[in-house]
Amino acid sequence: MSILRATIALLLLLVVSQQASAIADSESVRESVLCDADAPMPLIAGSDSTVGLNPHRITLLNWNVQKANDPALGADLEQLSNQADLVLLQEAVLKNALDSDPGADIDPTQLPFRFAAFAKGYSTAALVSGVMTLSTNEASHHCAFIHVEPWLRSPKATSIAWFELQDTAQSLLVINLHAVNFTVGSEDFETQLQASADLIAAHAGPVVFAGDFNTWNEGRKAALLETSNSLGLQAVGFEDDQRIRVLGYALDHVLVRGLHVIESRALAITSSDHNPLLVTLAVEYPRRAAPE
Repeated sequence: MSILRATIALLLLLVVSQQASAIADSESVRESVLCDADAPMPLIAGSDSTVGLNPHRITLLNWNVQKANDPALGADLEQLSNQADLVLLQEAVLKNALDSDPGADIDPTQLPFRFAAFAKGYSTAALVSGVMTLSTNEASHHCAFIHVEPWLRSPKATSIAWFELQDTAQSLLVINLHAVNFTVGSEDFETQLQASADLIAAHAGPVVFAGDFNTWNEGRKAALLETSNSLGLQAVGFEDDQRIRVLGYALDHVLVRGLHVIESRALAITSSDHNPLLVTLAVEYPRRAAPE
């Protein structure tokens, strides 16, 4: 049973289906509400949690799954997700409850994550796609930004979630972005980046900013670099870099602040037109001054 199909069945209840009785309910599945720029955000968890993510080892999977078009994607996603504490998907798909696809019959108890949030992007009568964030631990808060493709007028979503960390009052800010793509110049892309940048600038703890940034030309790459430099974000590198490229530019990125990389892999997989990124991180703690 694929993780993606189980997730589709669960999230269907909250997003596209009017047939609520057909899908089992789960309190751990959330539809992300729009972020309120005027409302205070939970920048610090506020307690030394013993139930948060392990700050010494957090494994993240980032992947654009191409609307699950390939039947082999489910097995690939399940295998990779079993290694991860956080899963950030772009082009995750929800199908209409009346669709004959057998995915609607998946037992939702198979979902291996305690928390799942979906931010709706492009939709038709048959399906809804967007960005999905899953975690082995509950988020303390979550919301979403929506930006519109300038030419196609279709929405692109950004999911934002805060997670408590064990034995610290800090929280981890996780931003999962699918960037606007078809634009003249980079102005609309920069506007989308800025919405997330404002949250990152205000956040005092560690940050993961990841997704499909659609950085397929020098202008978009430069805009992302300028934003990341201004926020103190570091791009995760990959020794055997199998990230998908357009015109020689990598589209997918994992940017971090207040975290160091234990391991990073960009894997060559054929079940999507993007390759997954699997990154293991640890929180950086301030070094204590040596005794005089």
